[in-house]
Formats: sequence, structure tokens, C-alpha cells
Amino acid sequence: MNPEETLDLVTSVTLEYGPKLIMAIVVWIIGSWIIKLVVRGINAVMEKGNVDASLKPFLCSLAGMGLKVMLGITVLGMLGIEMTSFIAILAADWFSSWYGIIRNITKLRWRCNDFTFQTFQGWRCN
Repeated sequence: MNPEETLDLVTSVTLEYGPKLIMAIVVWIIGSWIIKLVVRGINAVMEKGNVDASLKPFLCSLAGMGLKVMLGITVLGMLGIEMTSFIAILAADWFSSWYGIIRNITKLRWRCNDFTFQTFQGWRCN
């Protein structure tokens, strides 16, 4: 490959992907700034609502991480990376996690019912 062909290749790739990369960086910076504002707003609302002090950092970090994941998916989509399968994997993971949590809560409830039935001769904790 001679230098002229290399220069033409670099120029064409730069013209094709350069604007996408710049826009993705701009969206990442602005999105990160907006996420910080939203998390601060959530924290302020929880301060006014007298939410438990141990719950506030958890909920703020949960909201922040969720928004950052969505921002990352958006930026990668802007760069031309297909995110459909990744989103499907996230949805399956979310569904399986909540299914496991609900299943364990249901088992705990039935164990509570069995314990109270045996202990208190028919009382149920509903």
C-alpha cells in the first residue's frame, strides 16, 4: 500500500466516523452532567421527604447507575454498535433477578405461615 492510498483511507475513515465520535463524546458529557443533576434532585426530594438515611445512598446510586447504563447504550448506538442483543440480555437478567427475589419472598411467606400454624395452633401471619 502506497502512502497516497493510506492517506485516502485515513481521510475516508475520519470523515465517516469522526462526526459520529464527536457527537457521541458530546452526548456522553452532556448526559453525564444531566445525570448528576437528576441524582442531586432525587437526593433533595428524599431529604425533604424524610427518607431513611441508610436508604438514600442506595436509591441515589441505583438511579445513577441505571441512567448511566442507558446513556452508555445510547452512546454506543450512536457509534454504530448494535445494542439489540445487549438490551435483550439485560432484560433477561432483570427478569430472572426479580423472579428469584419474588420466589424467595414467597418461600419465606409460606415458611412463616407454616411456623405460625404449628406454633400458635392456627394463627396465620398474612
